[in-house]
Amino acid sequence: MRFLSTALCCLGFLAVTFSAYAQDPQFSQGSFATPLYLNPAFTGSTSQWRATALYRTQWVSANNNFKSMYASVDHNISSHHNGIGLRFVRDEAGSYITNMVTGLYAHHISFGNSVLSMGLGVSYVTKGLNPSNYIFRDQLRIDAGSTNPTQETFGNLSFNLPSFSGGLLFKSNNKFWFGLSADHINSPAQDNVNGVPLLPMKFTVHGGLNLLSLNKHGDVSQVSGYPNFIFRKQGPFTQLDLGINISKDAMKDGWGYVVGGAYRGMMISSSVGDNRRQDALVLLGGLTFGDYTFSYSYDITISKFLPYSGGTHEISLIFENNLNKSDSRKGGIANPIYLERFPKKGKRK
Repeated sequence: MRFLSTALCCLGFLAVTFSAYAQDPQFSQGSFATPLYLNPAFTGSTSQWRATALYRTQWVSANNNFKSMYASVDHNISSHHNGIGLRFVRDEAGSYITNMVTGLYAHHISFGNSVLSMGLGVSYVTKGLNPSNYIFRDQLRIDAGSTNPTQETFGNLSFNLPSFSGGLLFKSNNKFWFGLSADHINSPAQDNVNGVPLLPMKFTVHGGLNLLSLNKHGDVSQVSGYPNFIFRKQGPFTQLDLGINISKDAMKDGWGYVVGGAYRGMMISSSVGDNRRQDALVLLGGLTFGDYTFSYSYDITISKFLPYSGGTHEISLIFENNLNKSDSRKGGIANPIYLERFPKKGKRK
């Protein structure tokens, strides 16, 4: 039974690895810590500078588990209503390694109390396979526990290719937001082995509500709630994230917090596997002190991989330099979607 369980675990992990080869990495703190990865239209959506570093380790109990790293920086050029940014992603899915460097640009158009943002991204992607983790038939020796060097020859195991992305984001009077984005619009290059796109086009739809409350003086409360959703489709794979974050603004006393949870999976029909696919429940917590926010999330696996996963950890550090002291929200990023930090035409609040 132990051998059978181990074999099933390995087969399941191998299947997920090959599936991941055709998909982009994902982050549980999507709309909170990695908005530039979610939609390039978020570029420059803060008052001044923003920098983010994030590390994710997925299914920690599995051998060669997935590891992802993310870093980004962006700046709001308020005088021209533009934003510019740079983003780096590294993903190690078993023996598959992907590196992606992306230049980002967004233009923000204000009308009344609403903002429409249009973003573009240009990426340089390297994608490759490291065969050193595999054992081939000619390496096996019956009379010894060691293996010989393989005589297998490999073709081109790495690819360098460009990729283009674009997105739209609309927010109305700080009450709700709705966005659309498309990644790998040119769907570049195909795998020489499987003949499938190395980077299938990905479509994302996301949005949410800003449930601000007012006190008896008519001022905005420091504590707010943000129900949100993210729907992704890449190739035959679909995924739906449903979540809510509750946050305390840090603008008055210099510190704040965010706590939240999300469901990730696909509750409706899917063209892959079971009609109902469950993935994980995500728990999020973070603290803000001045310009810095540290957050941690943990994914509780609810799929059939639960006995072997060990869960998923994700940590992030965000720096946001808010030099404009008249901004309506200063001293922290309690609002995970930065709704009230979009540049206003002609002046700031």
